[in-house]
Amino acid sequence: MFGFDYFVPFDLRTLFRLIFITDLVVCAMLLAYREQGGERRLVHHFVLARVLHAAGCLLIGLRGDIPAWASVDVANTFMYFGFALELSTMVGMRAKHRVLSWLFFLVAAIGSLAIIVVGTSAGRLVGVASLSVAALFAPAAVVVAIAPGASRLQRAIAAVYAAMALSFLARAYSGFVEGHSTFDRNLEQFLGLIVMYAYAVAGGIGFLLLMKEDDDRRLRHAATIDSLTGILNRGAFFAAARTAMETGARAGRPLALLMVDVDHFKRINDTYGHPAGDRVLQALVRVIAGGIRPADVFGRLGGEEFAVLLPDAARGDAVVVAERIRLSVRGLVVSDLPQISCSISIGCAVLRPQGGEDLDLLMSRGDEALYDAKHNGRDCVIVAGDAAAAAPSDAVKV
Repeated sequence: MFGFDYFVPFDLRTLFRLIFITDLVVCAMLLAYREQGGERRLVHHFVLARVLHAAGCLLIGLRGDIPAWASVDVANTFMYFGFALELSTMVGMRAKHRVLSWLFFLVAAIGSLAIIVVGTSAGRLVGVASLSVAALFAPAAVVVAIAPGASRLQRAIAAVYAAMALSFLARAYSGFVEGHSTFDRNLEQFLGLIVMYAYAVAGGIGFLLLMKEDDDRRLRHAATIDSLTGILNRGAFFAAARTAMETGARAGRPLALLMVDVDHFKRINDTYGHPAGDRVLQALVRVIAGGIRPADVFGRLGGEEFAVLLPDAARGDAVVVAERIRLSVRGLVVSDLPQISCSISIGCAVLRPQGGEDLDLLMSRGDEALYDAKHNGRDCVIVAGDAAAAAPSDAVKV
């Protein structure tokens, strides 16, 4: 009852011109976003890729009005290298596959040469061009989809790439087997071009959203992570510690807090300079992080003061961990600064069995224990509530 022309009332050249306009709109959006944030180098690469793709589509849309070499050879070369640059940018950004990134350009070069060598008929031209596009998008779809930590957005973009590969394989079949030319109004041709139009829209907006996703991740990181040491900052530590305390309280589990302070840190800064002091703190954090569990909450409260919350840790467990950390710091060697020796004092507070204690009170008791450790020889562990009698520096003061 209805022929194919009923569903495709416009000339396919018009679709190529629409894709050209869409690419330009996407480029304008990306350039506008670049002024607000994002990785400029990646944006520049993606915009250049879309400019090449847009130019290729425009030249194909003008076929018959311009020389054949421009609307065939130049147009397809622009499109291949535009695709290659965009896919290499995406794969490099999300999957970190540098070798595959260069393979995209190799496929683009082979496709450009093949157009000249074997594209002697309209059917072969469509077949070679479509097969080259499918060869570019198929591996990109797989790599982007399975990249570690792939988000839903990233997998959606991979699905668009997969649709491009499949639709252009069908278009290659229509060219090689059925001999259809670029502007023949058949299902395979139309499907391939409609998918490419969807790619022009979804791929461009998807890249923009990925840039936004990365910017948001960097902002969250900056808001929660101490820039010098790479552990939780003060605000993030308090938030994570309160959550851990609430979880432990509901389950009726023990919990302990270690307040850690570097002994005579001002002397290190005054003698060797603040850059040396920063490296000491970074090395110290690596040592402490190596002596605690992944579930423990570790943060920098400010300056040379740190805190470690130990879920599921009773008094004896906390003392063992604190002493292990203290002794590890004693043997700390900072790269290029072998003359610096370092020690820490630790105040330990254990959650009281009767409950009703919040984080502020627990930290207050930990601070008191840390104060006792500082005023009883340093380089030791004091447990809140225990006697702070003098003891050798290699003993736990309990």
